[in-house]
Order: sequence, then structure tokens, then C-alpha cells
Amino acid sequence: MISKKNGFYVDIGVNDPSVNNNTKRFYEKGWSGINIEPGVDSIKKFWIDRPRDINLNIGVGPVKGTLTFYQVIGDSSLSSFNINVAKKMASRFGLTIEEITIDVLKLTDVFEQFMKGKIVDFMSVDAEGFDLEILQSNNWNKYRPTQIIVEIANQYYEIIDFMNHNNYRLIFNNYHNGISPLRNIA
Repeated sequence: MISKKNGFYVDIGVNDPSVNNNTKRFYEKGWSGINIEPGVDSIKKFWIDRPRDINLNIGVGPVKGTLTFYQVIGDSSLSSFNINVAKKMASRFGLTIEEITIDVLKLTDVFEQFMKGKIVDFMSVDAEGFDLEILQSNNWNKYRPTQIIVEIANQYYEIIDFMNHNNYRLIFNNYHNGISPLRNIA
């Protein structure tokens, strides 16, 4: 997949354009895409480092509107729309949480507003315990990314079942992330 020229990705919960980023290598190979990050400080880095991309300072969730984002001060990669996960991670590392109201779109809305007829070759979802809600906000009959990596650590069985139900099969699993390509339907 990385050898494909001019591919398109959607990266949700991007946090940093270089460190632990699932789409950095694609970008360096000429791909472009949509980066979504609710944390203001984090998305500012994308505005500078990824000018070819659409960089959105929003969240993705079950309904269009606003949600409370629990920003973990001192390690933004632990922030989440899931209060329980944010509290657990902040407590584990002795950090504090700041509550921020963030605009949220459904995944289907993101695709409709920003894809402009492109096919998603690769999608990454890393939302610290809010991953299933993001996946559920898509119209899977209309928008079918070719390959998906999703953080499954906090909602393991629910995400695996959901992806199987939508005709994706798990091919890699380290109990933190899972990779699922779209199944060929013959």
C-alpha cells in the first residue's frame, strides 16, 4: 500500500505529525488526507507540518454538535472524549485534566464535507476509548476505507465485533491496535 502514489488517508486522533503517527510515512511518499485532532496545540503542528492535508480541529462522534473533551495536561496523547479513560490515564501518570467543549461531526459528515469524491485508502482511529463511537458514526454502506487501523485496547471485543459485522477482518492484533482490511466480496 505504501508504494501507491497519491493515496488518501483519514487520521482521527492524530496528536503529533511525526511522533507515533500512523500517516507520516504516507505523507512523505506524496499522499494527502484529512487529519482530525480536538487538541488545539496538537493540531497547530499539523497546520505547519502538513500543508497538503486538510487539518481539522474538531472531534468525531455519534452526533453532530459539541462534546466535552478531557485534555490531559502534560501528555496530550492521553486525552479523550471518554472521561473514564482520561481519568485513568491522568491518574496513572499523576497528571491533571482540563475540560474543553469541542465541535464534533459524525464520521459520515467528515467524509461528505471533505473527501470530494476521493476513496479512503487508509484510515487510522486512535481516540483513547472513544474509538467505537467514532466507527459507529459512519455510514458503512457508503464509505468503506480500504484499510483501517484502530486502537482496540479500551473496547476490544466491541470493536472487533463491529468491524467483522461491517465486513472487515482482523489481520494484525497486538491488543492495543488492530489492522483490518476490507474483505473482498465475490
